[in-house]
Amino acid sequence: MSSILYIMSDTTPRLAIKGESTIMTTTSTIDIHRRPVVVQPTLRYRILIDGVVVAKLALAKHHIATVTSGRHSIHAKVLWMSSAPLVVDVAPGETLNVDVSPDAKHFWKEFSRPATFLHAELATQK
Repeated sequence: MSSILYIMSDTTPRLAIKGESTIMTTTSTIDIHRRPVVVQPTLRYRILIDGVVVAKLALAKHHIATVTSGRHSIHAKVLWMSSAPLVVDVAPGETLNVDVSPDAKHFWKEFSRPATFLHAELATQK
């Protein structure tokens, strides 16, 4: 049985099977969009994937993150407010679209339930 090694080179994760010369890339992308909802328009949302800040999104902007295939946790944070974790499984070569927005209908959550004031959710298919 072959051993599996993870090789990080030029920030491109690759999967190699020990004893074989073929290297397969196992990367995927997550395209994160901040919806143009005018609540806190001047603040940048910190986007975390697996606990690491990958972007600071301004209003109506997006960021494409390259990740290894598999399960990832996505959070959005601004000041003392955050979203619940969005856990996604990304297949090799797949691109997931994620929308991030505040709960504009229930602005009182900003103070009473800050851990759920922001939403991170998979974008709906059009």
